[in-house]
Parts: sequence; C-alpha cells; structure tokens
Amino acid sequence: MKHRDVTTLFETWAKPSYAYDWDPIGYQWGNPEDECKGIVVALDLTSVVLDQAIENNANLIVTHHPTWFQPGPRP
Repeated sequence: MKHRDVTTLFETWAKPSYAYDWDPIGYQWGNPEDECKGIVVALDLTSVVLDQAIENNANLIVTHHPTWFQPGPRP
C-alpha cells in the first residue's frame, strides 16, 4: 500500500468537501508514492511522535492538526 492509498482511504471517510475553505488538509510532507511501512497516528506532530515513528520504523505519520496552520484559502 502506498501513502496515497492511505490518504484515499481516509478521504472516503473524511471527505475533503467537509473541510472549511481555510482548513489545510491532505498530504504535507514526503512522497505520496512511497510504500507504507508503518503508520503512527497522533493529534499533533511533536518530537515524541516523530521519535515513536522512528523507533517503530513507521514512515507515515497521520495527524489531526496540520504541521503548520495559517487560515486562508487553499492553493
């Protein structure tokens, strides 16, 4: 399964159309074509979450809050 497949799976449940116009959603870092080796899920990306991903050889982190946030229209 590729990272984009995980994104597609999430988007079948949490449709992008449900987000506010100013709400940044979707893939923010890396390559969506990478093969998923493991996933860490968290509220926010913190150094503890990053350490947990490294320790567990996970190469995908899914967070509720975006890495950075600035209200405004989506590009």
